[in-house]
Amino acid sequence: MLAGSGSPLMKVAGTAVLAALHAGVDARRMAGLLEGAAAAARAARRQERVDVVWTGPSTATQLDRLTAASLLEVIDGAQNDLLIIGYAVQKQAQVVAAVSSALERNVEVTTLLERPEDNPSFHGGSDPFAGLPVRRLRWLAGQRQPGGASLHAKVLIADRRVALIGSANITDWAFERNIECGVLIRGGHHPARLRDHVEDLLHDGVLTRS
Repeated sequence: MLAGSGSPLMKVAGTAVLAALHAGVDARRMAGLLEGAAAAARAARRQERVDVVWTGPSTATQLDRLTAASLLEVIDGAQNDLLIIGYAVQKQAQVVAAVSSALERNVEVTTLLERPEDNPSFHGGSDPFAGLPVRRLRWLAGQRQPGGASLHAKVLIADRRVALIGSANITDWAFERNIECGVLIRGGHHPARLRDHVEDLLHDGVLTRS
């Protein structure tokens, strides 16, 4: 588990502990390695920042960020790779423009979106990024449990370092009218572990590339 963490510090510490286990090191040195791994875990947590993301009526209690602004900020800040997972994803002009700009920066953009072909109860629109050279993943109907299942997650991950997770779809209603809530995570190991999980689903055949 240590070696599989998304934090570079944790990966180094975990690799050292596993290597020591295989080598059969003495108890004193193993204790030191475990203490080093614990220190790496504490450092990773200190590097993590979590903000609340909100759409809806305001009150005297100030929350951190608006959903639409946070989503665009994550896309605009991506430098290497971007993963967009969504249920209802409309063709929002600002979002499409931001994704197009990311592609122009040579960011690898991957999408995992719900489709009527795979979920008969889903009545959303067509691919909002049609015509753009994005890497498209699918959760095919044949890979879902009998009786129907929805690709209902709403997740955005940039560079394995930033993740936006929440209730909001990428729609006008979610951005402007609904009450929606989520979290914006910067740093720590959660963004990388989420990204790794999706790639593992692809590797295991649960997801398909098309």
